[in-house]
Order: sequence, then C-alpha cells, then structure tokens
Amino acid sequence: MMGNSIVLENKYELIKPIGEGGNGIVYLAWDRHLECMVAIKENKLLEDSSSMNVLRSEMEFLRSLNHPMLPAVIDYFDTDKRYLVMEYIEGENLCDHIEKEGKIAEDTACEWAMQLLDLLLYLHGQKPTIIYRDLKPENIILCKDSKVRVVDFGSACCMHYNGTLAENMAGTIGYAAPEQLDGLGKYSGMADERSDIYNFGATLYHMLTGFNPSFPPCGIRPPRFINPQLTAGIEKIVLKCTQAEPSKRYQSVEEIKKDIMRRKYIGRRGFFAGIGRGRSYVIKRLEKNICLTDKKTVGLI
Repeated sequence: MMGNSIVLENKYELIKPIGEGGNGIVYLAWDRHLECMVAIKENKLLEDSSSMNVLRSEMEFLRSLNHPMLPAVIDYFDTDKRYLVMEYIEGENLCDHIEKEGKIAEDTACEWAMQLLDLLLYLHGQKPTIIYRDLKPENIILCKDSKVRVVDFGSACCMHYNGTLAENMAGTIGYAAPEQLDGLGKYSGMADERSDIYNFGATLYHMLTGFNPSFPPCGIRPPRFINPQLTAGIEKIVLKCTQAEPSKRYQSVEEIKKDIMRRKYIGRRGFFAGIGRGRSYVIKRLEKNICLTDKKTVGLI
C-alpha cells in the first residue's frame, strides 16, 4: 500500500503500483465516483503539444474499441504527466503463471492462442488498422473463468502513421519482430500486421516451452527441442510466425487460426504419406522395410 494517500483529479485514490514498464507505471486505484477499482497508467513527463495531440487522438480512438478481451478506457487526463484510466482486470499475469507452471499444455496454450488471434483479428480489421506491437505474456491476464485478456496498449499504433523510425521502435526484445527493433538494418520497415504475428508466435513459444525469449540466449529455438511432447504441427506454426523476414511469416491471422485447428495433422509424414506418389513408390517402401527387418533378424541369430 502507498504511504500517504494520493488522489488524482479529486476522485482517483492511488492504492499501490501493480506494474511497471518502459512507458510508465500502472497503479491500482479506487474511483470515488464510480465506487470501484480501476487501473491507472502514469506515463512519462509530457514532451510537446504536438505529441500530446497525437496521444489524445489515439486514446480517443482506443476508447471507441469494444471487445471483451480489452479493458474499457474510462478516462484520460494530464498534468505534469499523462494518465490513462482503465477498467481493472482481476487475475494472474500470464508470465507469472508460466513461471509457476513451467510450461502450458499444448491444448490449453492453443485455446488461449485462439482467443488472442480473435483479438488481433478485431484490431487488424479496424479502420485504420491497429497494430498492437507488444503482445507478450506480461500484458496478458489469465482470469478466473480461464479466459485471457490483454491489458496494456502503450505500444499500440494506428496504420495512418507515416512509418518513421520512432513510430516503429516499440516492443520488447525477444517478442518484437526484427522490423520493430532493427532501426535502419536489414529488416527495417514499417511495423504492420505481420509484426503482431511475430509477437504472437513468440508468446505462443513462451507458453509451450516455458522459456522466455527475451532472456539470454534470446530468440526462438525449435519448440520440440525443448518440449518433445509437442506436435510437429504446433512447432511449424511457431517457427513460421517468427521468421525474421516478414514475407516468410503467415500473412494473416486467419491462416494461423486454420493451422492451429488442424495442427495435429500438419507435419505428419509417416509411411502412408507416399501413397499420393503412386503405387510403385509404396511397393518400394514396403520392399525396403522388409529387407531392413530381415537384416535385423539375421543379426540377432
């Protein structure tokens, strides 16, 4: 609890910090007017009037969003700092949950992944398109009903930006796509829907393996190298989402949803995969298997 009670705007009583990041601090607060708990994000000191005007317009735009996985934006004000007041989402931070559990079972991880994809589908379908840019377990709350909700929009941007370097430099190392952090390097470019797909893939990787990709050694390794119980299909999905080159990733959220639903059949190239190549191919495989079996039998005598 905070020592001396701090009240903002004569109605928001700050209780305690509940989160901190590069953009500022998030407090749990009591709204004296609505008589309920709220989350208040305190951002860094104001810079100039033009940047504040952009921020105001973006916050107003976010207030117009209506999705069950997003906290409602209640208020926005600024003094020497800028504050965003949001609905307080009660639950466990997904990053803490993974740390406690070690890793998430594939079916459960895929269930939560589908919920996250529904949210991205909603954001990408807005006019103008909203790019979240910082999807990661720390920004996801696991609620008591086993649903997940996303709570931090500090890095979100609209596609009507001009695509300058400062607007792309957002995200968290390990989760952010190369074009978000690479500056003027090989993968520099404007963050778009495929950047969110990379963030999603890194988040799914963290859930399935228990390994935080932002911790050394940073990056994404084949998930089944860490967790052999995973299906080949889910590994292929993670690796395709997190390709360094945007053109090699999934190009839409819908594609990922389809592959997650059929993941248990992706990559299953057993003996019968050869049937499509013709009868002669199958016969040759049979002959080869029989010969190998004979040799093993002889060796045991």
